[in-house]
Amino acid sequence: MSYGSARVSQTRVALWYALLPREGVDARNRRQFIGTLVSSNLLAQQARLSQDAARDPVVQRAIALGRTYEAKYRGCAQAVIAALQDAVSFVSKSQELYMAGGCLHGGATATRNANCGAFTGAGIVIGSLCGRRREQVADPEAGQLCTTLVRRVAARFEQTYGSVLCKDVRAKAQQQCAEVVGRAAGWAAEVILEQFGGKHT
Repeated sequence: MSYGSARVSQTRVALWYALLPREGVDARNRRQFIGTLVSSNLLAQQARLSQDAARDPVVQRAIALGRTYEAKYRGCAQAVIAALQDAVSFVSKSQELYMAGGCLHGGATATRNANCGAFTGAGIVIGSLCGRRREQVADPEAGQLCTTLVRRVAARFEQTYGSVLCKDVRAKAQQQCAEVVGRAAGWAAEVILEQFGGKHT
């Protein structure tokens, strides 16, 4: 354990003793209090990991390219796909992968009451790396990793915008789609690099 981690742990123990009532405290309340401390520590660790990933130059490049491509060319799904193709070395550069996002901008609906194209574009790239193959169609386990990774991106959308739906994301982002695309590309790059690193190189 690092000195910083030890100091945090000691601080939490001190906090526990300082705040714990001396009389009339049942075991359930103690367990709940300890659970709160543990949960907050886990959230802090996740935040630190996210900050570390955000400093990764590949993630930063994905963010910058996503913003640029959306602002210059529009098409949020394709902007995320292109950003990941150009930022992450082992993501396929195929035209077919890019073209797959061609009709998915704006939630792909007139009402925008469907998934944000930036989120969907991230999912397309993740699927291209670890999605179920045709020869695996009968294997119920084959697509689990892909689902896990895209849900991690979904969680970032929900934390930031409260939803993955286009209309909700646009409203929360005040129509700043280039910023949404940059973030989506960065979040996708984070989960891809954390999962695969250089395994696909």
